[in-house]
Amino acid sequence: MRGPLTPLVLSARTPEAVPVQARNIAEVLRDGAQPADLGHSLATTRASLDHRAVVLGRDRADLLAGLAEVTAPRPTRPGRLAVLFGGQGTQRPGLGRRLHAAYPAFAAALDEVCAALEPELGFPVRDLVLGETSPADAARLDRTGHAQP
Repeated sequence: MRGPLTPLVLSARTPEAVPVQARNIAEVLRDGAQPADLGHSLATTRASLDHRAVVLGRDRADLLAGLAEVTAPRPTRPGRLAVLFGGQGTQRPGLGRRLHAAYPAFAAALDEVCAALEPELGFPVRDLVLGETSPADAARLDRTGHAQP
């Protein structure tokens, strides 16, 4: 039986340093470090720097293969970030407030999506996502027709 999914979070100051870190972490794994312990240490004791990669695996072999992919040469191009809110059951008023305030690209995308949804749904979606609504309106998030969009 394979183990639980273990994340190895890599973080570096430059894009070129991420593969170097991946090689170093692979060496630590090959030397016998326990994957879960290593994953925990990487996630909780290291700085969160600008350039990142996450390798997921259920065992040492999976993780070593993922680390090898991080070190493989590839053309450099800017990455894209996608944020997914899990839908019904995980929603709450204000769930995107901090992202909206901190990241202009997120704010622009959210405002665009909300502008498209609001005429269809008939209520201010943006206000719900940013937590700028009454408790009565916030109750809309408990309805599938509002939570799913």
